Amino acid sequence: GIAGPMIFLSVAWGIYGIGDAATLRRIGKNLALSFVGSDALNLAVCGLLCIPLFRLNMSGSMSTASSVSAVVTMILGVVPSDLFSPFINGNTLQIIFLAIAIGLALIARSNKVRGLFSSVDQFYILFQQLQSIVSQLVPFIVFLLIVQMIWEGSLSLILTMWKFFVAMILSFLAIILIICVFTSVRNRVSFLTVVRKNLSTFLISFTTASSSASFSSNMETAKKGYGISDEMAGFSIPLGLIMHNPIAACYDILLAIYFANAYGVSVSIGWLVIGIIVCTIVAVSTPPIPGGGAISYALLFSQLGIPNEALAVVLILDVITDFVVTAFECYVLPISLVNIARPLGHLKINVLRRKAR
Repeated sequence: GIAGPMIFLSVAWGIYGIGDAATLRRIGKNLALSFVGSDALNLAVCGLLCIPLFRLNMSGSMSTASSVSAVVTMILGVVPSDLFSPFINGNTLQIIFLAIAIGLALIARSNKVRGLFSSVDQFYILFQQLQSIVSQLVPFIVFLLIVQMIWEGSLSLILTMWKFFVAMILSFLAIILIICVFTSVRNRVSFLTVVRKNLSTFLISFTTASSSASFSSNMETAKKGYGISDEMAGFSIPLGLIMHNPIAACYDILLAIYFANAYGVSVSIGWLVIGIIVCTIVAVSTPPIPGGGAISYALLFSQLGIPNEALAVVLILDVITDFVVTAFECYVLPISLVNIARPLGHLKINVLRRKAR
């Protein structure tokens, strides 16, 4: 229940903090294109690499008309019918739409809403504190779930999926390596400096499986470690936690390919293209909270013709993999933002090149 308001407040108040519509258009356009483009590109590369690994037969045929129609319906459904249903239903895309609309309205009437901004800003701080308390309970909940898995024998089933885990770790490391090398070369900064600066965020995310728990660490590292301006970080870090999901998107396509192969689903180039499109949308629309992907997996599998029986295994698997996915996702975000901030004039290059402590 707290994730929806947090997403809304983070995006809306981040937009208002930009200050003016012209700057917002310039930053927002670059962020959105970079985030979605990065997700889709990583998905395509990951999907192609999985063909030989899982020995997929790409000779199958698939009628893509119904899948394309469902994807279009999902995109058109981004506009909510009222102000409350997105929060009740947990529809992240609609919450983002509302946040952007209200953020733009606040900028347009900035001279008349300063008092309102001050009041709601206090609510934002309160929500952050509440989410921090909830995040501290997450490790205990996850521990109990793992104990339950061991007791019920579910863990033994997960251990048979060694090929999936190998593909997952190799894909994640490849994405991180590519982004870090690109950032290092483009900005003429030591590769080790780029890699080391956000390790604290990685550890926090890895031990809690929560992007909210590592939010303050990510924000501080973005500003003081990588030299991203306060205005850019205040807007792009909250938005990036929602929209910049190359790791989660890669994980989703790996799940789809693995279980399609396991259940004998016919795979084709058309199937893979639809999978990439749906995974990109799912990665953006999934709430950034532990277990937030349950509904997204059901949507993904239904679009790709994977039997519902696979969902039970995926939900058990998600309890374990969520730690790894969240850690890599939070770690890579400020590094990716460096390459967006510099052309926009929102990067302090001397701070970026300063060696990590």
